[in-house]
Amino acid sequence: MNQFNKILIALDNSPMDEELMESAKLISDLNEGREIHFINIIKDFETPGNLLRQFPNIIEGALKERKDQIAQKVNRIFPEDGNTQVKINVVKGNILKEILSYSSQIKSDLIIVGRKNERKGGGILNSRLARRANCSLMIIPNGTVRKVEKILIPIDFSENSIMALQIAAAFGKKNNAKIITQNVYQVPVGYHYSGKTKEEFAKVMEKNAKEDFDKLTRDIDFEGVDLEQVYTQSDDDHIMEDVYQTAKILKVDSVIIGAKGRTAATAIFIGSRAEKLIQIDESFPLIIMRPKGKNAGFIDYLKEL
Repeated sequence: MNQFNKILIALDNSPMDEELMESAKLISDLNEGREIHFINIIKDFETPGNLLRQFPNIIEGALKERKDQIAQKVNRIFPEDGNTQVKINVVKGNILKEILSYSSQIKSDLIIVGRKNERKGGGILNSRLARRANCSLMIIPNGTVRKVEKILIPIDFSENSIMALQIAAAFGKKNNAKIITQNVYQVPVGYHYSGKTKEEFAKVMEKNAKEDFDKLTRDIDFEGVDLEQVYTQSDDDHIMEDVYQTAKILKVDSVIIGAKGRTAATAIFIGSRAEKLIQIDESFPLIIMRPKGKNAGFIDYLKEL
Protein backbone atom coordinates (compact mmCIF):
# COMPACT_ATOMS: atom_id res chain seq x y z
CA MET A 1 0.00 0.00 0.00
CA ASN A 2 1.69 3.20 -1.19
CA GLN A 3 0.40 5.90 1.14
CA PHE A 4 2.99 8.60 0.39
CA ASN A 5 3.48 8.74 -3.37
CA LYS A 6 3.80 12.54 -3.41
CA ILE A 7 5.76 14.15 -0.57
CA LEU A 8 6.01 17.90 0.05
CA ILE A 9 8.85 19.20 2.25
CA ALA A 10 8.64 22.74 3.62
CA LEU A 11 12.11 24.31 3.95
CA ASP A 12 13.04 27.56 5.70
CA ASN A 13 16.66 28.09 4.55
CA SER A 14 18.06 27.09 7.93
CA PRO A 15 20.58 24.37 8.89
CA MET A 16 17.59 22.14 9.65
CA ASP A 17 16.73 21.92 5.93
CA GLU A 18 19.22 19.10 5.42
CA GLU A 19 17.71 17.18 8.36
CA LEU A 20 14.30 17.41 6.70
CA MET A 21 15.76 16.30 3.37
CA GLU A 22 17.43 13.28 4.98
CA SER A 23 14.17 12.35 6.72
CA ALA A 24 12.24 12.79 3.48
CA LYS A 25 14.73 10.50 1.74
CA LEU A 26 14.20 7.85 4.42
CA ILE A 27 10.39 8.05 4.18
CA SER A 28 10.54 8.07 0.39
CA ASP A 29 12.80 5.00 0.27
CA LEU A 30 10.64 3.10 2.77
CA ASN A 31 7.46 3.98 0.92
CA GLU A 32 8.80 4.01 -2.64
CA GLY A 33 7.69 7.62 -3.16
CA ARG A 34 7.76 8.79 -6.75
CA GLU A 35 7.51 12.58 -6.40
CA ILE A 36 9.41 14.76 -3.93
CA HIS A 37 8.48 18.44 -3.88
CA PHE A 38 10.39 21.10 -1.93
CA ILE A 39 8.87 24.47 -1.14
CA ASN A 40 10.57 27.47 0.42
CA ILE A 41 8.59 30.61 1.17
CA ILE A 42 10.34 33.94 1.47
CA LYS A 43 8.19 35.80 3.95
CA ASP A 44 6.05 38.43 2.28
CA PHE A 45 7.29 41.96 2.87
CA GLU A 46 6.58 45.35 1.38
CA THR A 47 9.17 46.60 -1.11
CA PRO A 48 9.03 50.38 -1.71
CA GLY A 49 7.84 51.20 -5.20
CA ASN A 50 10.81 53.44 -5.94
CA LEU A 51 13.21 50.54 -5.25
CA LEU A 52 11.25 48.26 -7.57
CA ARG A 53 11.44 50.87 -10.29
CA GLN A 54 15.20 51.22 -9.83
CA PHE A 55 15.80 47.47 -9.49
CA PRO A 56 12.94 45.69 -11.29
CA ASN A 57 14.60 42.27 -11.06
CA ILE A 58 15.39 42.35 -7.33
CA ILE A 59 12.60 39.98 -6.22
CA GLU A 60 12.95 37.61 -9.15
CA GLY A 61 16.70 37.49 -8.59
CA ALA A 62 16.30 36.73 -4.88
CA LEU A 63 13.91 33.85 -5.62
CA LYS A 64 16.27 32.38 -8.21
CA GLU A 65 19.26 32.67 -5.89
CA ARG A 66 17.38 30.88 -3.10
CA LYS A 67 16.25 28.15 -5.50
CA ASP A 68 19.84 27.57 -6.64
CA GLN A 69 20.99 27.31 -3.01
CA ILE A 70 18.32 24.72 -2.23
CA ALA A 71 19.06 22.79 -5.43
CA GLN A 72 22.68 22.31 -4.35
CA LYS A 73 21.55 20.70 -1.08
CA VAL A 74 18.84 18.62 -2.74
CA ASN A 75 21.19 17.24 -5.39
CA ARG A 76 23.55 15.92 -2.69
CA ILE A 77 20.78 13.97 -0.94
CA PHE A 78 18.55 13.07 -3.91
CA PRO A 79 20.86 12.09 -6.77
CA GLU A 80 19.07 11.42 -10.05
CA ASP A 81 18.06 7.75 -10.16
CA GLY A 82 15.38 7.81 -12.83
CA ASN A 83 12.72 6.64 -10.34
CA THR A 84 12.03 9.70 -8.17
CA GLN A 85 11.02 13.06 -9.62
CA VAL A 86 12.29 16.05 -7.62
CA LYS A 87 10.87 19.57 -7.91
CA ILE A 88 11.80 22.81 -6.12
CA ASN A 89 9.45 25.75 -5.70
CA VAL A 90 10.51 29.08 -4.13
CA VAL A 91 7.86 31.75 -3.71
CA LYS A 92 7.19 34.95 -1.78
CA GLY A 93 4.14 35.13 0.43
CA ASN A 94 2.38 33.90 3.58
CA ILE A 95 4.05 30.71 4.82
CA LEU A 96 0.93 28.80 5.89
CA LYS A 97 -1.11 29.82 2.87
CA GLU A 98 1.62 28.94 0.36
CA ILE A 99 2.25 25.50 1.88
CA LEU A 100 -1.46 24.67 1.87
CA SER A 101 -2.00 26.08 -1.61
CA TYR A 102 0.95 24.21 -3.16
CA SER A 103 0.00 21.00 -1.36
CA SER A 104 -3.49 21.25 -2.83
CA GLN A 105 -2.11 22.05 -6.28
CA ILE A 106 0.14 18.96 -6.47
CA LYS A 107 -2.28 16.76 -4.49
CA SER A 108 0.40 15.76 -2.00
CA ASP A 109 -0.01 12.70 0.21
CA LEU A 110 2.32 13.92 2.97
CA ILE A 111 3.69 17.28 4.12
CA ILE A 112 6.96 17.24 6.08
CA VAL A 113 7.84 20.21 8.30
CA GLY A 114 10.43 20.85 10.99
CA ARG A 115 10.18 21.91 14.59
CA LYS A 116 13.10 23.83 16.02
CA ASN A 117 12.05 23.43 19.70
CA GLU A 118 12.88 27.05 20.38
CA ARG A 119 10.47 27.28 23.29
CA LYS A 120 8.02 25.17 25.26
CA GLY A 121 4.52 25.35 23.81
CA GLY A 122 5.77 26.36 20.38
CA GLY A 123 4.77 24.88 17.07
CA ILE A 124 1.93 27.26 16.20
CA LEU A 125 2.48 26.87 12.45
CA ASN A 126 2.53 23.08 12.80
CA SER A 127 -0.72 23.11 14.79
CA ARG A 128 -2.38 25.19 12.10
CA LEU A 129 -1.09 22.86 9.40
CA ALA A 130 -2.43 19.87 11.35
CA ARG A 131 -5.87 21.48 11.42
CA ARG A 132 -5.92 22.68 7.81
CA ALA A 133 -3.80 20.35 5.66
CA ASN A 134 -5.79 18.16 3.29
CA CYS A 135 -3.32 15.27 3.59
CA SER A 136 -1.10 13.65 6.20
CA LEU A 137 1.51 15.71 8.07
CA MET A 138 4.90 14.75 9.49
CA ILE A 139 6.56 16.97 12.12
CA ILE A 140 10.28 16.41 12.71
CA PRO A 141 11.95 17.96 15.80
CA ASN A 142 15.40 19.44 15.39
CA GLY A 143 18.20 16.93 16.03
CA THR A 144 16.04 13.82 15.66
CA VAL A 145 17.92 10.62 14.88
CA ARG A 146 16.78 9.48 11.44
CA LYS A 147 15.65 5.89 11.88
CA VAL A 148 12.38 3.97 11.91
CA GLU A 149 12.95 1.01 14.21
CA LYS A 150 10.28 1.45 16.89
CA ILE A 151 6.92 3.10 16.15
CA LEU A 152 4.10 3.97 18.58
CA ILE A 153 0.51 4.18 17.29
CA PRO A 154 -2.16 5.54 19.68
CA ILE A 155 -5.46 3.92 18.63
CA ASP A 156 -9.12 4.64 19.33
CA PHE A 157 -10.52 1.96 16.98
CA SER A 158 -11.64 4.50 14.39
CA GLU A 159 -11.15 4.58 10.62
CA ASN A 160 -8.27 6.98 11.18
CA SER A 161 -6.60 4.46 13.49
CA ILE A 162 -6.75 1.95 10.64
CA MET A 163 -4.85 4.39 8.39
CA ALA A 164 -2.14 4.83 11.00
CA LEU A 165 -1.85 1.06 11.51
CA GLN A 166 -1.65 0.40 7.77
CA ILE A 167 1.26 2.75 7.20
CA ALA A 168 2.99 1.49 10.36
CA ALA A 169 2.62 -2.11 9.16
CA ALA A 170 4.14 -1.15 5.81
CA PHE A 171 7.08 0.56 7.55
CA GLY A 172 7.46 -2.44 9.84
CA LYS A 173 7.74 -4.85 6.93
CA LYS A 174 10.04 -2.62 4.89
CA ASN A 175 12.39 -1.66 7.69
CA ASN A 176 11.94 -4.51 10.20
CA ALA A 177 10.55 -1.99 12.68
CA LYS A 178 8.77 -2.86 15.92
CA ILE A 179 5.17 -1.63 16.09
CA ILE A 180 3.68 -0.67 19.46
CA THR A 181 -0.03 0.14 19.69
CA GLN A 182 -1.48 2.01 22.66
CA ASN A 183 -5.10 2.38 23.68
CA VAL A 184 -5.75 4.82 26.52
CA TYR A 185 -9.11 4.18 28.20
CA GLN A 186 -10.97 5.83 31.07
CA VAL A 187 -13.34 4.13 33.50
CA PRO A 188 -16.68 6.02 33.31
CA VAL A 189 -17.93 7.78 36.41
CA GLY A 190 -21.01 5.54 36.61
CA TYR A 191 -19.07 2.28 36.75
CA HIS A 192 -20.41 1.43 40.24
CA TYR A 193 -23.94 1.00 38.83
CA SER A 194 -22.63 -2.16 37.15
CA GLY A 195 -22.07 -3.75 40.54
CA LYS A 196 -18.34 -3.96 39.86
CA THR A 197 -15.38 -2.27 41.51
CA LYS A 198 -13.34 0.24 39.54
CA GLU A 199 -10.57 -2.33 39.08
CA GLU A 200 -13.03 -4.97 37.87
CA PHE A 201 -14.65 -2.56 35.42
CA ALA A 202 -11.22 -1.53 34.12
CA LYS A 203 -10.42 -5.18 33.36
CA VAL A 204 -13.68 -5.47 31.39
CA MET A 205 -12.78 -2.36 29.39
CA GLU A 206 -9.31 -3.68 28.62
CA LYS A 207 -10.75 -7.06 27.53
CA ASN A 208 -13.21 -5.29 25.22
CA ALA A 209 -10.41 -3.10 23.85
CA LYS A 210 -8.35 -6.18 22.98
CA GLU A 211 -11.32 -7.69 21.16
CA ASP A 212 -11.85 -4.42 19.28
CA PHE A 213 -8.16 -4.44 18.29
CA ASP A 214 -8.47 -7.94 16.85
CA LYS A 215 -11.46 -6.80 14.76
CA LEU A 216 -9.71 -3.60 13.69
CA THR A 217 -6.58 -5.37 12.47
CA ARG A 218 -8.31 -8.32 10.83
CA ASP A 219 -7.52 -7.01 7.34
CA ILE A 220 -4.09 -5.51 8.11
CA ASP A 221 -1.08 -7.63 7.23
CA PHE A 222 1.19 -7.75 10.29
CA GLU A 223 2.81 -11.04 9.30
CA GLY A 224 6.50 -10.94 10.19
CA VAL A 225 6.11 -7.67 12.11
CA ASP A 226 7.13 -7.41 15.77
CA LEU A 227 3.83 -6.16 17.26
CA GLU A 228 3.24 -5.16 20.90
CA GLN A 229 -0.05 -3.99 22.40
CA VAL A 230 -0.18 -1.54 25.31
CA TYR A 231 -3.38 -0.69 27.22
CA THR A 232 -3.28 2.25 29.61
CA GLN A 233 -5.92 3.24 32.14
CA SER A 234 -6.09 7.01 32.57
CA ASP A 235 -7.69 8.61 35.61
CA ASP A 236 -7.70 12.12 34.17
CA ASP A 237 -8.31 13.86 30.86
CA HIS A 238 -4.64 14.13 29.90
CA ILE A 239 -4.69 11.31 27.37
CA MET A 240 -1.98 12.79 25.17
CA GLU A 241 0.30 13.14 28.18
CA ASP A 242 -0.09 9.39 28.70
CA VAL A 243 0.82 8.78 25.06
CA TYR A 244 3.82 11.10 25.31
CA GLN A 245 5.08 9.43 28.47
CA THR A 246 4.74 6.00 26.87
CA ALA A 247 6.71 7.21 23.85
CA LYS A 248 9.50 8.48 26.13
CA ILE A 249 9.60 5.38 28.35
CA LEU A 250 9.69 2.99 25.38
CA LYS A 251 12.16 5.25 23.51
CA VAL A 252 10.26 5.11 20.24
CA ASP A 253 11.61 6.62 17.05
CA SER A 254 8.30 8.06 15.90
CA VAL A 255 4.58 8.30 16.64
CA ILE A 256 1.84 7.82 14.03
CA ILE A 257 -1.56 9.17 15.00
CA GLY A 258 -4.90 9.33 13.19
CA ALA A 259 -6.36 12.78 12.55
CA LYS A 260 -9.99 13.51 13.27
CA GLY A 261 -10.19 16.46 10.89
CA ARG A 262 -13.18 18.69 11.58
CA THR A 263 -15.70 16.03 12.48
CA ALA A 264 -16.61 14.40 15.78
CA ALA A 265 -16.18 10.87 14.42
CA THR A 266 -13.49 9.81 16.88
CA ALA A 267 -12.90 10.20 20.55
CA ILE A 268 -9.49 11.74 21.05
CA PHE A 269 -7.67 12.86 17.93
CA ILE A 270 -7.19 16.21 16.30
CA GLY A 271 -8.67 18.56 18.02
CA SER A 272 -7.31 19.85 21.11
CA ARG A 273 -5.78 16.66 22.49
CA ALA A 274 -3.72 15.81 19.42
CA GLU A 275 -2.70 19.45 19.20
CA LYS A 276 -1.49 19.05 22.77
CA LEU A 277 0.77 16.23 21.56
CA ILE A 278 2.09 18.50 18.79
CA GLN A 279 2.92 21.18 21.34
CA ILE A 280 4.66 18.92 23.86
CA ASP A 281 6.43 16.76 21.28
CA GLU A 282 10.10 17.68 21.37
CA SER A 283 11.67 14.24 21.14
CA PHE A 284 10.40 12.24 18.19
CA PRO A 285 8.89 12.66 14.71
CA LEU A 286 5.10 12.72 14.64
CA ILE A 287 3.02 11.62 11.63
CA ILE A 288 -0.62 12.75 11.63
CA MET A 289 -2.55 10.54 9.22
CA ARG A 290 -5.43 12.14 7.35
CA PRO A 291 -7.36 10.77 4.34
CA LYS A 292 -6.20 12.68 1.28
CA GLY A 293 -8.49 15.61 0.44
CA LYS A 294 -10.76 14.99 3.44
CA ASN A 295 -10.30 18.24 5.37
CA ALA A 296 -13.60 20.09 5.12
CA GLY A 297 -13.42 23.85 4.63
CA PHE A 298 -9.88 23.84 3.22
CA ILE A 299 -10.65 25.91 0.11
CA ASP A 300 -12.79 28.32 2.11
CA TYR A 301 -9.89 28.75 4.52
CA LEU A 302 -7.52 29.69 1.72
CA LYS A 303 -9.98 32.32 0.58
CA GLU A 304 -10.01 33.81 4.07
CA LEU A 305 -6.23 34.46 4.09
